[in-house]
Amino acid sequence: MENPKKEIPENIKNMLESLSYDVSFLHGKWDFYLGLFADIKNLNLFSKVAPWSFLFIEDSLQKDLTMAIARLCDKPISYNEKNLSLATLVIKCPNIPGVNSKYKEFKDACKTVINARNKKLSHNDLETALNPKENPLLQISKTQVKQILKLANDILNMVSYYHKLGSYDSHLIGVQDAEFLISVLKAGIEKLS
Repeated sequence: MENPKKEIPENIKNMLESLSYDVSFLHGKWDFYLGLFADIKNLNLFSKVAPWSFLFIEDSLQKDLTMAIARLCDKPISYNEKNLSLATLVIKCPNIPGVNSKYKEFKDACKTVINARNKKLSHNDLETALNPKENPLLQISKTQVKQILKLANDILNMVSYYHKLGSYDSHLIGVQDAEFLISVLKAGIEKLS
């Protein structure tokens, strides 16, 4: 028997829409990042064209992706300020079956990202900065990011389905932009040769 439609409170609807946008934009940035930097051929191309520029772009995207993922994990309140995060949404939706355990899984998947944010991006942890070999920041793998994005989607869809709002699709068209940029760079090199 199908559940009757649960009227969505305005505050939950607004949070869901805003977080859906944040996660979609995060997916787009991740796809763009992979489109540019996942292929060794692209890295070789960038080193010929403008190595420092692409190093700065890669570094900026890595930091931005880390911060965006970590913000999704923020506590509902930090320093007496309310945060928009998946935790805030989940707390407002206690009757949705499985959403708490899915959030716990999400939070666990984000531990490496949160550690990187706290020790290198939000703060400059003394031991990490001065003794990086003894206190390395764990690398955040593609597999981890893929899992984190999937879990964030799952949470948003659980809330959306519960209120009969339909499926939430998180993909933007970021990879095509990366492919276009690479094709322009290749064409420019050919023209200069």
